[in-house]
Amino acid sequence: MPVSTKTEDQKPNGPVTPLGHTCDVTCDPWFRTELNMYISKCEKKMAKSEVQKCLDWLFEQQGEMESASFGLGQNGVLEALALQKAKTNSISKFQSDIDSVLSSEKVDEKSAKELNGEYESVKALSDKRRSCLEVVSEIASLEDLVQPVLNKVISDFQALRQARAPVAGLEPATEGSLQISGRKKKKKKKKKKKKKKKKKKKKKKKQQQQQQQQQREEKGQLILKTHRKLLNFLFCLFDTFRYGHSVA
Repeated sequence: MPVSTKTEDQKPNGPVTPLGHTCDVTCDPWFRTELNMYISKCEKKMAKSEVQKCLDWLFEQQGEMESASFGLGQNGVLEALALQKAKTNSISKFQSDIDSVLSSEKVDEKSAKELNGEYESVKALSDKRRSCLEVVSEIASLEDLVQPVLNKVISDFQALRQARAPVAGLEPATEGSLQISGRKKKKKKKKKKKKKKKKKKKKKKKQQQQQQQQQREEKGQLILKTHRKLLNFLFCLFDTFRYGHSVA
């Protein structure tokens, strides 16, 4: 019976793989399958990471828009509108990045659907906020027209206060003007007649002044009501723009 001459120091025939596995050519397909599975797993992990980066960026943009101010005054509104236009452009350009990520075959259908849905939601919010700011900017442009009206209201109120002061010519008569000599009765009668006429004129003048004052008050109240309605409309519009938007 032949005795085997193989010792422990002898190595078996066949190529040595990077994993230290010694095999012949028949083991090559198995190794390639394992390697392909490992590469595929890494690609899926990288694709998932890219999707998460896109989602994080979209969440960040959504949070900034929901907490951003619509601006105070005409200059503030115009500044907010300029910032929103820039953000809208950046969101639109981000579509190409999303398309690049979704073009990978390793992105599963669920992740792709979630990413597309979030992008459409953020884009809709951006477009709506931009439209709202454009409307608000048009309203804010009326500031140049409203300011003269406010100045007119203030001047009218000041005029009303002055009109309530004692009217010139109605001060009580002095004692010297009331002293009438008993020997000049005819003159006294004439003075009485003149006085009555003068009183009638003063009364008529006072009535005219009261009518003018009433007209000024009515005009001032009308201007105030109009301005108050405009302010209430603006406040309601701001609240609607800030809290009334719906995320698709």
